[in-house]
Amino acid sequence: MRMSPGRLFILGLLTLFCSLVLVSATAWAGGGHGEDADISETVDVDGKSGVSLFLANLYNDHRFLYALLVTAVMAILGMAVAQVADVVLRAVGAQKR
Repeated sequence: MRMSPGRLFILGLLTLFCSLVLVSATAWAGGGHGEDADISETVDVDGKSGVSLFLANLYNDHRFLYALLVTAVMAILGMAVAQVADVVLRAVGAQKR
């Protein structure tokens, strides 16, 4: 069953709207932190070693570089998942070669 472009657009807008409502509702459900709340903005590095220590130090010292690294890793993992899904879909015959 093919959808017309208009219906597909409306479905996309509806999905976006619902996603935004759910995300904002989740954020509000967390409650606020009072002004007296002690919020730590650094990661404790005691007992960490290897990659965990590297990431904790990177987060503590260079937040922007940490954000770039996490974004790049997520993009690479997303592409890997897409490739695996492509292979599986071809194997079951759900996608043309």
